Amino acid sequence: MGFLYSQFFVTPSIPKTDLTNQILIITGSNTGLGLTAAQHIARLAPARLILAVRTISKGEKARQDIIDNIPEYNPSRTSIEVWQLDMSSFESVQAFADKCSAELDRLDGISLNAGIQTSTLELMEGYESTITVNVISTFLLAIALLPTLRASARKHKTNPRLSIVSSETHAWASFPEKATPPGHSILKAMSDPPKRISQARYMDSKLIQILVFRHLHGLIVSSSNNKSDSKVILNILNPGFCYSELGRDGNVMQDVLRFFLARTQEVGGRPIAAGLVASEKSDGKYMHDGVVDEGALSAYVKSDDGAEMGKRLWEELREIYEGVRAGITEGL
Repeated sequence: MGFLYSQFFVTPSIPKTDLTNQILIITGSNTGLGLTAAQHIARLAPARLILAVRTISKGEKARQDIIDNIPEYNPSRTSIEVWQLDMSSFESVQAFADKCSAELDRLDGISLNAGIQTSTLELMEGYESTITVNVISTFLLAIALLPTLRASARKHKTNPRLSIVSSETHAWASFPEKATPPGHSILKAMSDPPKRISQARYMDSKLIQILVFRHLHGLIVSSSNNKSDSKVILNILNPGFCYSELGRDGNVMQDVLRFFLARTQEVGGRPIAAGLVASEKSDGKYMHDGVVDEGALSAYVKSDDGAEMGKRLWEELREIYEGVRAGITEGL
């Protein structure tokens, strides 16, 4: 009932925060909700808005779309740039984070929006593609950028935001692999399904995102690096059910649901932009319809079992990340 009420009766607000002098990044911003979120952010006049995309030509098209169609956009105040980022490649993720560290004098926020939904099995970096992109690479980029965000916070006395785009579908996930015996990899178990995988895999990936986020945030809060007034704000959000590029190979039922229930892409971009400009009150929290709403989380996420699963999943991820770059998880 909450889902239907939100879809029919709630319209997230358009963010109004002044972003003068700030530098922000949105991943997966060449199309869909990422693009509309970038449009909302461009209206707020940041110094630089970076569209992080897999295909540069598509990113340039999105850049021109913003320039041509956003009346509030002022090129003398805001530079829109296109940077390459392929979330299916750990090497690309690392290279992007290194570029941010080397070339950005400050970083005020990044929205980790890039994600996929597929029904065909494909392995990327040894894991099922949905898990690689939505989970492993998403948190790899998050921890790889933490030093840059923290340095920016200290230098400019600010609170940079790291915002992850998740989904309310986490509450509908079956996640059968959570029964994987201790000592065996859950993520590897999820990478050996039948040739076709279902919509449930996307839901599972979003549940895993939230479980890992909550555990990771606890680690960051407990570290001395995030106890100063100038700290990194981490939030995770649900944009609602929207028309988007996700699920392009979906079934007829999904198309019918979109027709009757889905928000427009413009409205769907609002909560993503809201997460990117959110206040310290959003730190460690789940945002729903553009505002903090921990009540919208599933009972499993808030349970002791959910917390233990988040810890177990993080330990798997930490091992992967240390294999990608030794020492990357130290000092969280």
